[in-house]
Amino acid sequence: MWAWVFVPVPFCHAEVPETFSVLVPDGPVSAKLGSSVVLPCSLSPSFSAVELEVRWHRPNEFNTPILLYKDQKIQESPVDPQYRDRVSLIGSLEEGNVSLKLENITLSDRGDYECYVSSGTWYDRGRAMLTVNVLGSVPVLSYTETGGGYLNVTCVSDGWSPQPTVTWRDRDGNEIKKNSNVMYEKDSDDLVSVSSWLLFSPSESEWISCSVSLSDQEERESRVMPLREAWRAFIVMLVISLLAFSVLFILFILYKRKENLTMDTSTCHKALTVRNNGKEVSFVKPLFQNNSPSELMVDVLCEEKFESGCHYWEVIVLDRQKAVPLNLSCAMELEVRWHRRKTFNTPILIHNEPELQEISLDPEYRGRVSLIESLEEGMCL
Repeated sequence: MWAWVFVPVPFCHAEVPETFSVLVPDGPVSAKLGSSVVLPCSLSPSFSAVELEVRWHRPNEFNTPILLYKDQKIQESPVDPQYRDRVSLIGSLEEGNVSLKLENITLSDRGDYECYVSSGTWYDRGRAMLTVNVLGSVPVLSYTETGGGYLNVTCVSDGWSPQPTVTWRDRDGNEIKKNSNVMYEKDSDDLVSVSSWLLFSPSESEWISCSVSLSDQEERESRVMPLREAWRAFIVMLVISLLAFSVLFILFILYKRKENLTMDTSTCHKALTVRNNGKEVSFVKPLFQNNSPSELMVDVLCEEKFESGCHYWEVIVLDRQKAVPLNLSCAMELEVRWHRRKTFNTPILIHNEPELQEISLDPEYRGRVSLIESLEEGMCL
């Protein structure tokens, strides 16, 4: 009869080599402000780091690390308080990956970090550099004349980290390197401001651009039109504005111009008289007694004539407040009708015994006209 016997065998980690190396990137690691980043660090040859001490710290801050792994766990202290809850080891310790993950990056996180690994009998360290990328403002371009057909074009932008590069280009995308200068300054927040200026001839290109960048994906660009093109656009707009103003002014003058009309005395009604060389006409005497209604309309034609189109003139009526006299002897028993020319059936006012009628009156004059003289005396004003 067979019986199975289980003998517990303790698990052993891979043997730690007598010597090893810590590997970190040769160049800086970049990250955007407010994002997360991984600072790579690994062991060579590759072996388990579970039983090792791993310490990430800033230069000269060995005793206050930002992360300390020891005795197979992350130690709560001593650690730098500004990194608490923002750092962790990422990757597989069993494979010798001791990379650091840093979250919610701030500007103060820029700089060097040391990855220190110790087996108790051997240790090594590597230094990784972190840069925090901050995209600055859109460049502001301005220019002044320097004489000789050249302009001094200035490009200014601020709020960058790290120090950006400045590139001038013409309209064809060709980089302009000659006659350009660049100056950098840092503000109180350690952000970089950049100023660049370029001597440029407007005859060389219709416009030029200034781009400030950290990389091809992190770039700000502005363009400026040379003075020649700007003046051309300004002159065109000025000419158009002047032409439009001139046309409007001429139309206004024509609209307000006094027409030179002359009264034709041969067409003048007997109740009218023409004066001032045919420029004025006046009511001189009533001739309406015993006349038919059609003869009550007094008018005079002008010598000027037209055969087609739509025309009108504005005239000045003198002594407008005076009533027009009309004597009919006793008018009590008569029909008195005031109306405009060719509106006999829609009069302004009509009097027919025994009272003033308001039927079929012109609505434009309703309530505005009345007889003001004595009908008994034949006055129909």
